[in-house]
Amino acid sequence: MKIKNNQKGYSLIDVTVAILVITIFTGIIASLFVQISYNSSMIQLQSVAYNYAIRALELTDRLPYKQVDETLNETIKDTLQIAENFDMQIQVTNYKGEYSAKKDLIKTVNVTVTYSFQNEKFTINLAKLKIREPQESLI
Repeated sequence: MKIKNNQKGYSLIDVTVAILVITIFTGIIASLFVQISYNSSMIQLQSVAYNYAIRALELTDRLPYKQVDETLNETIKDTLQIAENFDMQIQVTNYKGEYSAKKDLIKTVNVTVTYSFQNEKFTINLAKLKIREPQESLI
């Protein structure tokens, strides 16, 4: 009697290779998912930080020139209700440039927002000029 060699089905090597390929593919997809999630969170935090800085500069635009000084820091922080994982510093200095010989006509407003994400510190700096209005210079 002849013994027939059955070629139907999968061998143990075929199954092992398939499992190995699926495991590698799943690992790659999982690492991509983690990286995308990390980047998404970073972008959201950065967006919030820029939003705080821009809103602070817009508030200084609305204030009269004489009120834009170092005491502005706490006022704007309270107005914007900064979240606890963010810190904002506002520095107001007299402009040092071509018109610096003119007394107190231009101020530089620097806004620095610092935030942390996964034990790393990040900083955003924005600056703007506050110019005295003509009617204010006569007062």
